[in-house]
Amino acid sequence: MYLFALYLAQVRETITPEQARAKVQELTRIPGKLEHLLTNEEACEDLAKEYSRSHDFLFLGRGIHYPIALKARLS
Repeated sequence: MYLFALYLAQVRETITPEQARAKVQELTRIPGKLEHLLTNEEACEDLAKEYSRSHDFLFLGRGIHYPIALKARLS
């Protein structure tokens, strides 16, 4: 879907081919970034232990992050 959106953006000339190419290159970096995140399991566990005792927590989300903040609030 993302690639299709990039294609449509190029057809409508809202982004340049160079911008689209840069976005595709960034997209190819996602597996490496995910692997890096998953290798930091101990740090995530430490954070979870620290915040699991919290009674109050503030979730902020704006724009596309708003639904994520709503979902996190329900958890």
